[in-house]
Amino acid sequence: MFFDALNISYRYEAEGFKLKSGYFLPDFLLPDQDIWVEIKPRSSSQFQEEVDRLALLANELYEATGKEVLCVFGEPYPGEYLVAMVPDLCESDKTVLQPIYVFALGRRDERELWLYCEDVGAHCLNPLSDDERWPLPDHPKLVAAYKKARGARFEHGEHGTSG
Repeated sequence: MFFDALNISYRYEAEGFKLKSGYFLPDFLLPDQDIWVEIKPRSSSQFQEEVDRLALLANELYEATGKEVLCVFGEPYPGEYLVAMVPDLCESDKTVLQPIYVFALGRRDERELWLYCEDVGAHCLNPLSDDERWPLPDHPKLVAAYKKARGARFEHGEHGTSG
């Protein structure tokens, strides 16, 4: 629902992979951005173990496919989630995930999806303009997408319209 509200094409559980560390079925493929997305809850009692395992699998997936991997921890809603990217532009240790980013939309073109961190900077996942200004992490369209995502769950049989 989050990607639907942003008009971002996606494929849900598009393809599974037999990697060195085991089988991995990423939650989403964003074909226009050429990026995998995996979403994990933050409330698990074994959260750090899950982060460590996901770091390993996400790096192996990146090596196998050449596509960046976004690891979203928590529910996509302001203050309740963080995103790590593999490969991370700021982290040299491939075994570490640094969930420091949030989503943002471009100022000139709201179809641009960005990762944003106030301390580190911003990275556009699908550049559509030459606008170098900081993206908007509180863009009204993004806030509407958060609200739509909060109201829907794939686990409960609701699926988006993209595919």
